[in-house]
Amino acid sequence: MRVCFLSGNIYPLLSGRAWKDLPIVGGAEIQQLLIAQGLARRGIEVTFITEDYGQGSEIEIGGFRVLAYTFGRNKIRQGRTLSRAMGRSGADVFYIRGVPRYMALIAWRARAMRRPLVMGIASDTTVRPRPESGRSFLEDMLYRWSLRRVAAVIAQTTHQREELWRNYGRSDAVVIRNAAAASPVPPEPHAGRSSVAWIATLHPYKGIERLFELALLRPDQIFEVFGGPDRRDEGYYAEMEDRARAIANVRWRGILPNPELNGVLARAIALVHTASFEGFPNVFLEAWRNGTPVLSLTLDPDELICREGLGFHCATVEEMATCVDRLRDATTWNRISASARSYFEREHGIERIADDYVALLERVVAGEKL
Repeated sequence: MRVCFLSGNIYPLLSGRAWKDLPIVGGAEIQQLLIAQGLARRGIEVTFITEDYGQGSEIEIGGFRVLAYTFGRNKIRQGRTLSRAMGRSGADVFYIRGVPRYMALIAWRARAMRRPLVMGIASDTTVRPRPESGRSFLEDMLYRWSLRRVAAVIAQTTHQREELWRNYGRSDAVVIRNAAAASPVPPEPHAGRSSVAWIATLHPYKGIERLFELALLRPDQIFEVFGGPDRRDEGYYAEMEDRARAIANVRWRGILPNPELNGVLARAIALVHTASFEGFPNVFLEAWRNGTPVLSLTLDPDELICREGLGFHCATVEEMATCVDRLRDATTWNRISASARSYFEREHGIERIADDYVALLERVVAGEKL
């Protein structure tokens, strides 16, 4: 079986340049690489199609064949080169995560090639109707057309599956949780943890202003901010950095290379999450595998944080400040930390998730109805 991942922004991650001269990477890209590596370990041939960052039309990275399409203002050329790359891939099945701008073209081209297309949901906006989705009327029509032609949809949560059925009429989505490898860093005990971490790409919907409010409520607690700029709004990054540096107990750390993420979380008493919407944040898994409780202001996917005892789901910044105080108690923290590690190992190990993907893709390629 030959699987082709279509991911426009994944080249910086594949090439190891994501935290150097091309600081562009997100959770969707990290998940796709983890899944691809899991498939490759099972003997499946994996190809990537990504934007051309100057690497050329076809190269090999880490055992993966990487094809490129042209990105730029000439959208006709962009679409043409993307279509050609799909034709050259030799794929038995295509995989996308989220809603690429060219999803309709991808769905049409896959159909013309008589190859199934699998879509993984990356954000809750994917399953919301207009105007909540943020799509224009035309984009929404093309998305609905494409969705009817996708062979299989993979949801991150039961909530996403239910919303997809409610808003788009697809009742056959399969839930496969996000994955992560085990942490290579031994977690620090409670006594060795002092700071609270905030980790995200700097974008307005990530809600870093709420972190600033929290820091002002707890001036005796150190808060560390890790994140790179969103390439579409670097001015916002500079503005938030200035605000952070004006608060005495906030430490602005800037871009955090992914290999260093475990070390940060293994020393943090908690991870604070303030985004207004997402799907299933990968940073939750990165916290839990390091035994770090999560304090989430808005999100609790499938109510896992509350149900499994993985941290605290807070309604307000004031409540979050109280939860920071609770985590200073070693008994409380140790209980939550142990639950986090146990839950991660049971539900999100990459080998288990890769097996789920193989089983699904084999059924799709065989033409079975899900």
